[in-house]
Amino acid sequence: MALTDQWLRQLYEVERRSVSDIARMYRLKPQSVSRYLQVAGVRGRPAIPAQRQPRKHVYLVPRFSLACLSDTDKGYLAGFIDGEGSVGITSRRTGDGLTPAVCIANTHLPTMNFLSGLFGHVVLRSTVQAKPGTKLLYRLEFKAVADVLHLLEVIYPCLITKRREADVVMRFCRVRLSRLRAGQVRVSLDEWALYQDFVVLKAMLKGSSQPEIVRSSTDAPNIVEGDSA
Repeated sequence: MALTDQWLRQLYEVERRSVSDIARMYRLKPQSVSRYLQVAGVRGRPAIPAQRQPRKHVYLVPRFSLACLSDTDKGYLAGFIDGEGSVGITSRRTGDGLTPAVCIANTHLPTMNFLSGLFGHVVLRSTVQAKPGTKLLYRLEFKAVADVLHLLEVIYPCLITKRREADVVMRFCRVRLSRLRAGQVRVSLDEWALYQDFVVLKAMLKGSSQPEIVRSSTDAPNIVEGDSA
């Protein structure tokens, strides 16, 4: 049936169909239907405000405990993150959010199962490699602020190559966690400043042919307040 002015009024005013429904019926864009309604002199209905999606649960305490790990396990975990993991702060594409993250990735399933067992309930994820015929890549990811902070605080004394990144990320997590406990969810200027420090640090380490290896807390520079040159 042709979309005449009379039929358009029937659908929109009498049957109370939405602009999107009419657009799907006639395979049109919603903008086109809205324009036809204006030409026909049909007054649009007030838009119904979208329901706000509930905020994801915020964990203020870590969901696992590594306090009971032996020094050997702590060193093994730190070495694995140094060699096969990543420590960082990620920014959303929209630019309105920052997330701390620690990720461990490897193709050896028994090793990844052992590491997963250290955390108890953490889910081991698998992804297909880009090239056909290659092994599955298994990943352990931590993005909750309390989880990331607890993990880094436990392994920090054993970290070598990623010690400086971990220092900035821990500072970021402490600021974020204190704000979350106070009910403040928006990203603060302090958090953005720490993110910028992290970006500068990564660029500096990437541009260096031989990245500096920090072996003790006394050698670790203050990334936030020190010289970034």
